[in-house]
Amino acid sequence: MSAPVYGIDIGGAAAVICRDDGELLRNELGGHRTATCVAFAANAARQLGEASFSANAQAKGNAIGRLAVMPYEQLVGSPLAKHWAFSHSARADGGGDFDLSGSPGPTPGVALLGALLGKIRTTSVPKDAPDAAPLLSVALPPCADADGAAFARAALHDAAKIGGWKLSATPSSAQAAAEALARKYPRASDSVDVLIVDMGASTTTVAAVRLVAEGDGWRPQLLCERSDPFLGCADFDALLFEHLSAKVAAKYGDAVKPGSRAGFRLLDGCERLRKLLSTLPEASTTVENLVEGTDVPLSLSRDEMAETCAPLFGRLRATLDTVLATDGLATLHSVEACGGGTRMPAVQAVMSEALAASSVGAAIVDSKFGAKLDDVSVALGAALLGKAA
Repeated sequence: MSAPVYGIDIGGAAAVICRDDGELLRNELGGHRTATCVAFAANAARQLGEASFSANAQAKGNAIGRLAVMPYEQLVGSPLAKHWAFSHSARADGGGDFDLSGSPGPTPGVALLGALLGKIRTTSVPKDAPDAAPLLSVALPPCADADGAAFARAALHDAAKIGGWKLSATPSSAQAAAEALARKYPRASDSVDVLIVDMGASTTTVAAVRLVAEGDGWRPQLLCERSDPFLGCADFDALLFEHLSAKVAAKYGDAVKPGSRAGFRLLDGCERLRKLLSTLPEASTTVENLVEGTDVPLSLSRDEMAETCAPLFGRLRATLDTVLATDGLATLHSVEACGGGTRMPAVQAVMSEALAASSVGAAIVDSKFGAKLDDVSVALGAALLGKAA
């Protein structure tokens, strides 16, 4: 019997790992998602994953996956960089050193990711597994360009080795999603074209996939994929932070500094408002101790969010238009939406507008978006592709 391959999807907020037989692996608390965060306790002991939140309330800002697999110059130019509560500097290899609060000193991002992968291995891989390093297939996170993809693959190779894994494959997130979709999509005809839209915590991927009948199932063909590594839920929160921080400063006279404790509380408030607006036309929340011990009430409407985040919605529309204009793409059979960002009504509206404006999507613009892909699908697809490699 061949050795199992484990597939992992390293997101901006959490990682999911799945074996090639479909078995979902759990973290130390029994959940199927492992936070991709790190923090250091008062004694400088490193806390990874869920344990990081007990060590540092600001651990959500220490997203290891993003720090490790993206070139430093791209990272520091992102809107979220101003919310980092730690010092950082460039390395000669293009990566970054990150000096997190309480740490004994600067640590390369790859080393932090390697430590997280090591923890996942010890908590997820069965204890009776062979002594040889288990096989790992990592879904490559969206990258800005070809150089960024090469950097990410090298970083993942080094991190896997540090974590005690043997890297077997690094398919793109779109390839992994297409492979998983082929296992779940109902048989309809000899060939169907499907649009996949995946907006997660920090990235967005749009892909056109052709499913071709093969035996009793499908064989996926990836016709086109476009990704934006700085278009995710956290990027919406960063823009909302700027908008609401200006409101707070106008009313209370004190600006909320990004990366401060108050800044993290406001950023959490932005996330709550964004999620509430998925079901309500207007949302409100209270951020405790935001300005000199004062609890500050905040409110936001869908229209206000649409105006504030217009640049991000514009980038999403441009990405959709590019993929929908793919040469040879037939009339779409469905649109499969996954990732927390696609639950936002404004995101769904942009998707519908892009479909209505395209020759391949107009026929299904009134159809409900499919939900055959979930937060485990990319990890499963990566495992299957790693098995076939």
